[in-house]
Order: sequence, then C-alpha cells, then structure tokens
Amino acid sequence: MYIIMKDILKLINIIFFLLLPVFESMASEEVVLRQYGYGLLKWNGTTHKNPEIYPLLESNWYVTEETKASDIGPFFKTSDAESDAEQARSGVKLNLEIKQKRGYIFAIVSFSNKSTQSYFIHKHDLPASYLDASMRSSFCSNIFLITTDGIRLDYLSGWCEYESNYDRDAWVEIPAGKVIYFTARLNDGYSFPSGIRRYNIGTMEFSLVNNRWFLEGKINSTLFSILTQKDRCEVGTEINYLLDRVKECDSNGNNNIEEFMISFGYYGGNENSYYFRSNQKVVVIDGRKVKSIYDGKR
Repeated sequence: MYIIMKDILKLINIIFFLLLPVFESMASEEVVLRQYGYGLLKWNGTTHKNPEIYPLLESNWYVTEETKASDIGPFFKTSDAESDAEQARSGVKLNLEIKQKRGYIFAIVSFSNKSTQSYFIHKHDLPASYLDASMRSSFCSNIFLITTDGIRLDYLSGWCEYESNYDRDAWVEIPAGKVIYFTARLNDGYSFPSGIRRYNIGTMEFSLVNNRWFLEGKINSTLFSILTQKDRCEVGTEINYLLDRVKECDSNGNNNIEEFMISFGYYGGNENSYYFRSNQKVVVIDGRKVKSIYDGKR
C-alpha cells in the first residue's frame, strides 16, 4: 500500500487536532517553573531589611529533603480548561483586567451571572475594601497568583475572619442576570521587584454555591451532629475546599456514617458548588515606578 502526500497531511492534521488541547494547556501555564520568591523580609531563618529574591526552598514554609520548589504554595489547583468548564457549567463568567495608574497596579475582577439562578461567593474571597470602604487593606486573603521569570510574589497582607460557611450572611449574592465586580490594588498585598519585567497575573480559585447548597449543607450538618459523637471527632471546614472535611479524630476513627455520606457529596454536592479561577493576564510592569507596600513601614 502506498502512502501519498495527501494522506500524510491528513494524518498530521489529525495528530495536531488531538494534541491541540495539550498545546493550549501548555501555553496557558508558566513556561519557567517557580524557583524563587520575593516580598517577605524573613526567610532562611533571618530577617532582612529589604525584600530580596530568595530560593523558595529557603522560605519559612515546612521543607523536607523531598520537597521541591513547585510543592510550595500557593499555586493553581485547576487548569484553564477545567476552570472554563466550571464557568460554562454554572453560567457565571469570571473576567480579570489589569490596569496601571500613577504607580499603582489595579486588578479588576468581575463575575457575570448569565444563568437563571443566584450564586453566592464567600466574603473571604472578596477584598476587604469591597465589603467596607473604610477598610485600609484591599485584601482579606491571597486572591491572586503573580509570577515573573520563575519568581512568585509573596502575599504580604492580612486575613479576615467571617461567620460559618452555612451562615448566609457570610456570603455575597450574585443575582441571576447581574454582574458584580471588585477592584483590588495589588500594591496593598504584593511587592514588585525593581526593573522592567513581564508578569503572569491570575486569580486564585473562587468557590461559588447556589441556594440548594445552603439547604443541603444545613440539613446534613445537623444530621451528622446528631449521629456523630462530638467528643470523639471534631470536624472543621475550609472555604477553599467546600467538599473536603478536615478531621481530627481519635485513633478508633469511628466516624463512618459521615465519611460514607461525604463520599456521595452530601454537603451540598458537586452539582451545587463550583470552583474556578480566571485565566492569566500577561503584563509588563516597571517595578521602579510602582509604589511599594513597604513605603513608610520601615
């Protein structure tokens, strides 16, 4: 059997089509692996006067001989494709824009709810300034991942405490057909090294839930509190892992009912919660022209 040029070209097209998602995924990720950090004044057990670029393996994060720099968070937990799929499933579009003005770097994040139901985002994932204009800091948590040339910028701002996950007051509603957005001043949470650099900036993952998530969550939380011996197992929940229950049980581990039900998503279920982030934006920033979070603090 002879293979003609037309057959070869057809085969190449098929292979390219099959590999296209892989190429897209690779192109959306950082080309250079993160090996360094920048921003913290304390690393390698020493407090420094000014921020410097330092090896991530010398951070105060718990490091063993087996630890790789890529193991040290924060880092994205979902790919661009996974995030896009979650946004399509929910009907909520997440968009990120970066603006530079008078020495400040602004990130504008919008959630456009094109579905027919309301969604809710936890206050922990929103800037403090969005919730209270009198707040000095733009951040309640590490909302962004900012990298440049293998360097990850450290998060340098604070953290906010809010009510229980199942308390509706701890969440902000995104009504059907509406858009909510916030503007965060990145200078309030990150320090930019001197010089002209290309930066990859993206949001960390956000957790969105619908009304049914609250209903099922409260019902099952109450049920488990009755069936579980509280003196044998204390259970806590972290907002960024809505379906993961962090447990500190005794050695007997007799918490089988809850563990069995959790395996079927009985804290609101996968159908009622969504987890996604923005795509990354590539911007050029001159660190010499950016106001520092350390200005006036030394």
